[in-house]
Amino acid sequence: MHTTYRLFLTCLCLLLTIQHTKAQGDPAVELIPKVEVGLMGLGMGLEYPVTQKGLIDLGVGMGGGYYKTEDEFRFSLNRSPVIYVNAGYRHMYNRQGMVLRGENTLHNAGSFVGGKLKYASQSLSDPPIDELNGDISPRLNNTLLAEAHWGMQIPLTRRFFFNFHVGAGYAWDFDYGGGSIYPAVNVSAAYNLFSEKRRN
Repeated sequence: MHTTYRLFLTCLCLLLTIQHTKAQGDPAVELIPKVEVGLMGLGMGLEYPVTQKGLIDLGVGMGGGYYKTEDEFRFSLNRSPVIYVNAGYRHMYNRQGMVLRGENTLHNAGSFVGGKLKYASQSLSDPPIDELNGDISPRLNNTLLAEAHWGMQIPLTRRFFFNFHVGAGYAWDFDYGGGSIYPAVNVSAAYNLFSEKRRN
């Protein structure tokens, strides 16, 4: 009985230590519904935690679109907007170090590596592709993009935060019928629809 009691106390202390380490040294990412605006457009999104350090980032909105010609793949903000939908995964790898340095981890702040799939529609003012004749390069086309990137998320205020990432991806233009490698760069500011206090 004495040995069983000691074993129970040892296990209890170990569990409490693990929980304390998680709470103080490696804070879990959190659920964040958001409104965001950036280089790619204006939209709404959701950061949904799936592990202690990993989250799925979902978004839908309107913004610039894409088209491919024989020579290049282009992003354009100069035409009627397109509708976009994206889904990605981010692994936040430095939040424990941020806590140890006394830095703010609000709004899932930290450095990350991840990837994203994005679908962008044709321009909302363009006619269907089968109604066009000749060169279709000036129009914005139905495009699927897949990318890998590195980036950072930085809290600005109790509600606002900043995000940027850089990487590379591959895009496929469904209307033109071709693919291309592209530099994946985005900068955005977001508003957290949940009210949270500063956490470090």
